[in-house]
Amino acid sequence: MPFAVTHILTSLFCVDFYRKKVIKRKDFPLWLVLIGGLAGLLPDSDYALYWILKPFLDIQPTDIHGLYTHTLLIPLVI
Repeated sequence: MPFAVTHILTSLFCVDFYRKKVIKRKDFPLWLVLIGGLAGLLPDSDYALYWILKPFLDIQPTDIHGLYTHTLLIPLVI
């Protein structure tokens, strides 16, 4: 996904769809939808790793971003 906001919006829509259409519960709190949206930022957490390693290594953001965090294995493990 090209932007971090796309990660958030996609996960927000998926969690909200699950809340409204799949489980059809009225007592499903909206803060869980928010947490689901923020969890959509986890694939971009490798940028924090880049800023930590930048002073010590000669790397570019493209060397780290998308390497491990954008695979389908990570959500299955978490």
